[in-house]
Amino acid sequence: MWTQSVAVQRVEEPVVAINDVLMVSEAKAAKLLGVSRRTVFALNKQGVLLARRVGKRKLYSVESLKNFSELEVA
Repeated sequence: MWTQSVAVQRVEEPVVAINDVLMVSEAKAAKLLGVSRRTVFALNKQGVLLARRVGKRKLYSVESLKNFSELEVA
């Protein structure tokens, strides 16, 4: 029997400094905050994190994510 091995290459996103980006997707916002997408969704629903709709996507401003991460926890 003849078998052929196939090398799979992982495609990485290009490295972009977060200071160069104004808005990020819900998944990227979750990754930046270190929480799940569901948590970001819940924070948006509660009005803690504001998002802007662009088509069907929700985008979060990097500035609002920075502000949220600097909030003091009571």
